[in-house]
Amino acid sequence: MAQSGSEADQEIGGEGIGGAAARQIAVRGIVQGVGFRPHTAALAKKHRLSGWVLNAKAGVNIHIEGPGRSLEAFARDLVESAPRMAVITDVGTEEVPVEGLSGFQIRSSDGAGARELLISPDVSTCPDCIREVLDPLDRHYRYPFTNCTNCGPRFTIINGLPYDRPMTSMAGFPMCAECTDEYKDARDRRFHAQPVACPRCGPRVWLEDAGGRVLEEGDDVWEHLHGILSRGRRVAVKGIGGFHIVCSASHEVAVAGLRQAKNRPARPLAIMVRDLGVAREICHITAVEEELLASPWAPIVVLPRKEDPGIYLAPNLAPGMGSLGVMLPYTPLHILLLEGELNALVMTSGNRRGLPLVTENAAARRELGKMVDGFLMHDRPITRRCDDSVVRRVDADGELGTEVILRRSRGYAPRPVMLDPEVARDGPAVLGTGGDEKNTFCLLTGKQAFLSQHMGTIRYEEAVEDYRRCLEDLGRILEIEPDRVACDLHPRYRTTALARELCLQWGLPLVQVQHHHAHHAACLAENGFSGSAIGLVADGLGYGDDETLWGMEVLYGDMGRFRRLVSLEPVPMPGGDRSVRRPLRMALAHLWTFLGEEAADEVLRRFPEEAEDLGVALVQMRRGMNAPLTSSCGRLFDAVSAILGLCQRAHYSGEPAVRLSEMAGWGDEPFPFSLNREGDLHRWDLVQMWEALLGRLSKGDCAVEVASAFQRTVGEMLLQGARLSREMTGCDVVALSGGVFQNPTLLGRVRASLIEEGFTALIPAEAPPNDGGLSLGQAMVARWRT
Repeated sequence: MAQSGSEADQEIGGEGIGGAAARQIAVRGIVQGVGFRPHTAALAKKHRLSGWVLNAKAGVNIHIEGPGRSLEAFARDLVESAPRMAVITDVGTEEVPVEGLSGFQIRSSDGAGARELLISPDVSTCPDCIREVLDPLDRHYRYPFTNCTNCGPRFTIINGLPYDRPMTSMAGFPMCAECTDEYKDARDRRFHAQPVACPRCGPRVWLEDAGGRVLEEGDDVWEHLHGILSRGRRVAVKGIGGFHIVCSASHEVAVAGLRQAKNRPARPLAIMVRDLGVAREICHITAVEEELLASPWAPIVVLPRKEDPGIYLAPNLAPGMGSLGVMLPYTPLHILLLEGELNALVMTSGNRRGLPLVTENAAARRELGKMVDGFLMHDRPITRRCDDSVVRRVDADGELGTEVILRRSRGYAPRPVMLDPEVARDGPAVLGTGGDEKNTFCLLTGKQAFLSQHMGTIRYEEAVEDYRRCLEDLGRILEIEPDRVACDLHPRYRTTALARELCLQWGLPLVQVQHHHAHHAACLAENGFSGSAIGLVADGLGYGDDETLWGMEVLYGDMGRFRRLVSLEPVPMPGGDRSVRRPLRMALAHLWTFLGEEAADEVLRRFPEEAEDLGVALVQMRRGMNAPLTSSCGRLFDAVSAILGLCQRAHYSGEPAVRLSEMAGWGDEPFPFSLNREGDLHRWDLVQMWEALLGRLSKGDCAVEVASAFQRTVGEMLLQGARLSREMTGCDVVALSGGVFQNPTLLGRVRASLIEEGFTALIPAEAPPNDGGLSLGQAMVARWRT
């Protein structure tokens, strides 16, 4: 039976007419696996043209013959009516001799030549496939792997290029006669759809108990599975990019059990809801957010919760939070999962803390067996893990709305950031290794920066080995061999050690990049700005040129070099990383630094249950023992959050700041602060701020009002830094970056104020503002330095 990749050339029906002219057209971009060849064939038939189309390593190649006017119309429609998932980056056209061809063929793929092809991300199920899955008269009824050229897995099934079935994890599933007919029919939307399958010939699902015993198979699994979830049980569900651990979002005991099983006591849990109607019942949603939820890339969208939702949700989903991460079903399997009475499910990553997402059935039984009561398995291999992406809309009083990617993975990776030629410059291929948290790596070649899927925390050896495998895999698929490696300055980062190991292994030079310069460079690069700009960089921690830990910086520079103009007055971090987990230590450090011993003693009196730990911290600061200095904005948020009683023990990265930002608005007036000059560097002094903040608390002002005033204060400090930098440099372009700018209120307000004051404000759009975008900046700095 004919299969893709080794198929005979296929002629599309219609008369062949030859032509007076001929053109060779090379289309580059995301043009394989998105229906581009069927689209080309249909246009050739429409315009009565002859020729052929084939997949090549560089993209799609077309030979087309016919009357000149028809060729012009064909070329125009080729781009203007391209398939919805196609991303065309370049179209090259060359006049060639007429060959007198008859008809139009989709030819066998050509694996020769240099790689320029872009790989399509995984795509959520299209409306046509959804209709078929729900139609009792359709042969795809209730089939969890239904797909077509407009939807389905791509990145997570590809083994190599060109994108043909033998080069995917569908190679082991020969098509039945009906699927083959659809595959060959140019009028069918499954024409040359590589993952095409049906219940007769495609992957299958089955349900296991926690011990691996098969309970149900095929369509019988769903009723049994719904019963398990309705009773408050947890199930590990294999999706397209890995396993989720799933439970009912309305069952408080189930959610509590999931938190205990994953050792995740406080981090907000994302949910998948049946449809937009359910999402509207539980959250406030704008039209743009609805569009994001229902988009082909179907990310988790962080939405403001309704105080009185129309559907009951367990209160321990996101305790103390005013927002909730929501996504829609993006595969037929998820649609079937949310049948019956189940309208909202917790969907959290299937992995043990700090370890990679599980993708294989045997590994799921081994690593997740003690966390769940059962498994929903299938037998389509996952070629590479890919977690869900997370997006949030940023808005300032209904204006200047935009979306910021908080985690870039499924639906986005491995689509590259396309660089302006002046930004890209001619230079070597570079690997940017990223940071240790929220990691991605970046392979920069030519004008394309390929960010990996979300890799997470790179701490344990299992994560390091997974990183190496994913790096080798993406480099092989894209045929990119780096000429140099870029990493962070921090001597204790695991990714720094890994970069050194790779340089020794490959015999390449190493370029170390200051953390905040990398943030700044990433924002400049994706915005296509090649000049020098002011950088407002606010984050948790980054190793500085002076060997202190930076984090609230105003820089000035381009992608090759920078100057530090303004920074926060540094304070000690007693106990180092322990201060991140115990934010009251940062409150103590700030008050001890800015207001002295008496204020520090007041912290001990106010929080007697923490007196022992704080006493140790006080000794560490007095003796300068294990108390590195930091100018971190994130640690400042921690300090205020702790003093306000919002978070005194951090269970996940950034929790104190997240809790403060979730409740805080934009205060009517900021707290006072001052700016002092120390040589070439200006420093924010917070003596007045802390005096005013404590004064408000002593008067009995509520935490929301104080938090809002503080948030306004941080914004005003950053704006002051931008104004001062404009006076010093004459520059009015400002790039905002760093993890603190995940805070939608802060980012939206600062951006709006900058624009009002005549600045051009650049914000991250294609890469996260947090350390998920760090690798892009590292690669760009390394490229520019050469």
